[in-house]
Amino acid sequence: MKLKNLLTAAMLLLMTSAASATITSGYYRLKSYNDKYLTENISNHTLVCSDLRDGNYTQVWYLNVNGSNVTIKNALTERYVEGSTQTYEQWLTDDNSHTFTLNEADDVYTFANSGDWGIHCDGSNNVVGWYTSDNKSKWTLESVAVDNAALAAQQAALLEATTEQLTTFFTTTACTALKSPYSGYSDSELRSAMSELSTSVQDMAIKVKNNSWTTYDGWDKTEQTFRIADYKAYSSHSRWTSILGYGHLMGRLSNPTGIWVDAGDILQVYVGTIPSGQAVKLEVAGHGQASGTTYDLHE
Repeated sequence: MKLKNLLTAAMLLLMTSAASATITSGYYRLKSYNDKYLTENISNHTLVCSDLRDGNYTQVWYLNVNGSNVTIKNALTERYVEGSTQTYEQWLTDDNSHTFTLNEADDVYTFANSGDWGIHCDGSNNVVGWYTSDNKSKWTLESVAVDNAALAAQQAALLEATTEQLTTFFTTTACTALKSPYSGYSDSELRSAMSELSTSVQDMAIKVKNNSWTTYDGWDKTEQTFRIADYKAYSSHSRWTSILGYGHLMGRLSNPTGIWVDAGDILQVYVGTIPSGQAVKLEVAGHGQASGTTYDLHE
């Protein structure tokens, strides 16, 4: 009987240890139920779940763990996951830290914001608030070894170039041609002259200088066709739908640029002269979506 009691006590001790296991502070990826990862969309700081992009620090988070309390900070933007109590409102990151309650069972974690309400990846891969008992609110953690040089390079790419900086080197703000003498510089000389600008801007300038655009076999379109173009205004999509009697509403995306990027990637857009009284907008939609996020552009 005593042996049985000892075995029972040992089993209870093991079960208790497993249930109370916690992680330590450090860098992690948070993987959701659908094998997608918590990602900050750096264009508007919304939170989504997206496919793994190794080396992309929008998917890497610093978890500062203090007992059952934890804050979650993005490695790239250094912004924190904020908490929201609104039903199915997409969550954002914020400059101010927010503390979540960390719970773990069998190496699966939940992050509660208020009571049993916490970080949840919904069916559209948006991060919202929902009950932590739901499977879509459960996460596994993958430890990440941060490459400080790579992280610093990605952070530098977030810095916007000013109009004054760009027009020092380019003939217009559209950045389609370099001024003299920069157009005659070697690649290394140009990078040195543009050292105050991010590497991504320097890369773009060298491609413009060398006219080194990608070509595609069997197609008369080149990378330059997409990267440098005059986009003409077009008439109201909703008015044409009414005139033609379409049952399916046409959208603004009936006139796409043909350019796509992964969620979380940095997209730089250089705009030339905009006619007086007119507005230029850029709309970025997710795969299969009929509309997306719209940005007002300026010269």
